[in-house]
Amino acid sequence: MKKALALAALMLLTTAGAASRDAVGQVTNGPDGIDASLRMEWRKVGKIELDGRRLRFPEVPKAAGLYRFDLVPPNLSPWRYVGQAENLSKRLQQYRTPGRRQDTSRRVSSQIRHVLGIGGSVEMAVATGEAAVCRKGHCEQADFSDVKQRMLFERLGILFACSGTVVCLNLDLPTPARDDSDRRSDHKR
Repeated sequence: MKKALALAALMLLTTAGAASRDAVGQVTNGPDGIDASLRMEWRKVGKIELDGRRLRFPEVPKAAGLYRFDLVPPNLSPWRYVGQAENLSKRLQQYRTPGRRQDTSRRVSSQIRHVLGIGGSVEMAVATGEAAVCRKGHCEQADFSDVKQRMLFERLGILFACSGTVVCLNLDLPTPARDDSDRRSDHKR
């Protein structure tokens, strides 16, 4: 399985998709062979805004899927974060009010607040039913209620979304923008 995912990742790096469409081409491996492709499309849902100290997110479905934050700080390369959730709407609440043990939520929320606080912009896109798994020439809609499929497509999204001059918050860690809530919770660990 790891070898197949590694080959799929290699194909992802060598297969270019359209700006709003991510795809992986055929992968064949060994005598048994694996013939598979993944397809997904991001749907832009709007801007994230800072209302005082509170993050205001665009409306998203209460469904399983993937999400992408496109952070554009002034005079810097863009940043991106790709994640997956069983319930997108519920997941965004964790970015509004991250718990002290939710390190990823705190880190990404802090970066979003930082970019918005210095005059940058943050847009959000989601993928819910806009994905397919193709095997042996037969394509089926991806089942994002299955965490294994969501995670596979999340990796696909990370590989395509985080290329070129884009700083990937999933992989690259710019100097964290910390606020007082981060400092208060650090000493409680």
